[in-house]
Amino acid sequence: MWPPRAGTQVGPYGHRCSDQFEPFLRKELDERIATYGAQGPERDSLLKDAEKIRTYVAQVERSANGLAVFASSGAELFEAVTLSAPIPEHRLYLSDHPHLYPLARLIDEYPRYAVLLADTHSARIFVFAVNTVEREAQIEGPKTKHHKKGGWAQARYQRHTENYHLHHAKDVVDALGRIVREDRIGSVIIAGDEVIVPLLREQLTKEIADRLVD
Repeated sequence: MWPPRAGTQVGPYGHRCSDQFEPFLRKELDERIATYGAQGPERDSLLKDAEKIRTYVAQVERSANGLAVFASSGAELFEAVTLSAPIPEHRLYLSDHPHLYPLARLIDEYPRYAVLLADTHSARIFVFAVNTVEREAQIEGPKTKHHKKGGWAQARYQRHTENYHLHHAKDVVDALGRIVREDRIGSVIIAGDEVIVPLLREQLTKEIADRLVD
């Protein structure tokens, strides 16, 4: 919290502790409010922030592993972030600046990475950040049917199919490369069937290959 002009920052809160949000707030907020005089802009700001925070926390999903709330009635600010990543303990801050270090540390502990799941006709790319899916992309390639004829016709069809698979692999790698650059991905994981994975690896740029996690 940072009264009166800025207001309140409460959080973050720890791993699987949604049941403890309200008891923590009740104790900490009441104790902090009691340190201010009976009247004044700081106390008024703190009371308004405390009410908004309690109302919000009562509606938070019980599955949340973490929560950060930034509130300032004086600055007309209220921002809340629910987190999938666990945070070690409850904390409350009163300051004239928002306390962002715990959130920055989460980013370091749960760095952004990409996962590519592919077969010979489709692919899905997931970007994970702070223990949750942040982005998803899907690439569809042409589906090929099994050809039962033999001889030269079968050989031509086989080359035709392999060419489709190669183009699909190139399209997938191009899409992955764009996401790696746009989202500043540090690590990449590739999974797929025995046909597409070797083709994908052949098409990887150095930019992606250097980030590949086997």
